[in-house]
Amino acid sequence: MEGLLVTEEFCCSICLDLLKDPVAIPCGHSYCMEWINDYWKKNDQLGVFSCPQCGQTFSPRPVLNRNTILADMVDKLKKLELLGNCQIYDSCVPGDVTCDLCTSIKQKAVMSCLVCLASYCQHHLQAHYKSPALKKHKLIEASMNLQEKICPHHDKYLEMYCRTDQQCICLLCVMDDHKGHDTVTAAVESTKKQNCHSFSSGLPDPPLTIATLSDFGKVNDAISALKKKFEDVFKGEWLRIYQAARSMKILHCTVPKIRSEFLYHSCPLQLNPLTAHKDLSLSKGNREVAIRSRVQSCPDHPERFDYWCQVLGTEGLTGCSYWEVEWSGMGVNIAVAYKNIARKGESSEAHFGHNDKSWSLFCCRKGYAFWHNRIVSKISEPGSSKIGIYLDHRAGTLAFYSIEDSMTLLHRVHTTFTQPLYPGFEFSCYDASVKLCQLD
Repeated sequence: MEGLLVTEEFCCSICLDLLKDPVAIPCGHSYCMEWINDYWKKNDQLGVFSCPQCGQTFSPRPVLNRNTILADMVDKLKKLELLGNCQIYDSCVPGDVTCDLCTSIKQKAVMSCLVCLASYCQHHLQAHYKSPALKKHKLIEASMNLQEKICPHHDKYLEMYCRTDQQCICLLCVMDDHKGHDTVTAAVESTKKQNCHSFSSGLPDPPLTIATLSDFGKVNDAISALKKKFEDVFKGEWLRIYQAARSMKILHCTVPKIRSEFLYHSCPLQLNPLTAHKDLSLSKGNREVAIRSRVQSCPDHPERFDYWCQVLGTEGLTGCSYWEVEWSGMGVNIAVAYKNIARKGESSEAHFGHNDKSWSLFCCRKGYAFWHNRIVSKISEPGSSKIGIYLDHRAGTLAFYSIEDSMTLLHRVHTTFTQPLYPGFEFSCYDASVKLCQLD
């Protein structure tokens, strides 16, 4: 430290370099003749001249003469190599950013230049204050790894921060890949995070340490990839879980109000050819049925209806289900029934809507009628070729809707279902047909 105090006496406090043509002013402080003259020229009009170091004023302007003794001492010290540069600043300690221009004893850097990509001590920094060209360079607090603060795409300083993508960017990025994003200066974002850190520093045991702003982009990419993977798994697993829960009767459905909500409960249905009367013909993957144009032989089966011209679906429904059908012809019955409904003979026990094991909506061009256990309820609504059926098995709700530009409730049943219900159709006219609609 003693050596540093000695060398300080031979430095100009204006240019911070070794004295050149040293002059002593009346207060006793010494300066380079060129620099003190330049300093005083700014005050010529005021007629008052002061010492840059102690502030003492003089009037008139002192006459300056070269201090030959001081100049000789500086020259001798240079020759003895006791001074290579003005050593009035502390040397580096481990962890400090060092000056890139110091050749002997490395001095602590005080600023870094993002144009030169170099760091400078106070002495070597002076060129950036004096040179008109270097004055335009971007100086920041001394920093290691300067290349990380430069945009890899545009070679510009990362002085902006994109909150949308959570990463540092340059000004050209704002107008290019990040156009329209939520961006602020990196200084503003850094201040915000410092305030958050100050607040959170009082909290016990923080779970993690926030990384630097430049790492946020990588973290965001990882989170996005994880989110997509989760969504893919969720889509597949949700349907399986939902169907399992519905079959176990552990889900309770809220009553849908608009068609899009009904469609959420849509289910793919097919008809069982083993239950179809011999006069019925199934097609389109057992999703359409019509009366045969000509009689064909059909093997007998215990599940086949042998008198009533009827057919049942393959799957028993529980939970919440919705499906739509389109019908044509003089008239059809759209029904649901328990699996143990009778199949043989002409008794009412095998006829949809004429027993306690089935519920049926009769549709014709003149209107509708609802049948259950041989009791009929007439419906005054005008006819529609498309019917929506909604079943909430657990709640005991069965509803039929007319589907046109909007949904119109035709009939609703509130009861207690004791078995799974199978969709079914009955034909009383030879020109009728029914199609199970494909719902997205």
